[in-house]
Amino acid sequence: MRIEAGKWYLNREGNCVGPMQRDDDGITYFWRDGDGRSYFFDGRAGVGSLPSPHDLIREWINPAASAEPPMHDLVKRPATNTPPPIPPQYPSAEQLEADRSYDVLVSVLKDAHAQASRGKGKERHANGRPFERQPIMELGRMYGPGFAAGQAAKKAQEAMGMVARGERDAAAFELLGAINYLAACVMLIRENQNAA
Repeated sequence: MRIEAGKWYLNREGNCVGPMQRDDDGITYFWRDGDGRSYFFDGRAGVGSLPSPHDLIREWINPAASAEPPMHDLVKRPATNTPPPIPPQYPSAEQLEADRSYDVLVSVLKDAHAQASRGKGKERHANGRPFERQPIMELGRMYGPGFAAGQAAKKAQEAMGMVARGERDAAAFELLGAINYLAACVMLIRENQNAA
């Protein structure tokens, strides 16, 4: 198997990893995925002859990918039969107090917000920029809201592998990241509707 920059691959666990980048070090490993895991030139993740669950087995091609080229944020498709924009919902304090049966959901959404604004998201991606100018949104503007939805699906798939391995805290953390990608997807859809 030959690894190529920018492509995605399936590993032995069935997880999709990528996009692949050349490893600047290049001494021990030759390739690195988007999560920072390193690989030899032939896709092996482990050392020695024993197979690793992280070894790459084949290229992954998204079956749902459009045959159309990616849409840049400056290119707008004509709106046909587009429903009106979905306005953001800002419930009043009285509305929030009236129904406490969703407090557990609010707690999870607050955890996702904390991860993005104070945790891993801010540390790795913010660079002093507000959320709407971070890569999570910029890449979505370049490739469409499906980019954010795909990233959320990838994180959800990875989380299920973590659950299977008993890594429940790590899985919950990964799923909070998926929630943030889905929030970005909603923001991108609203942006496109408002621009139409």
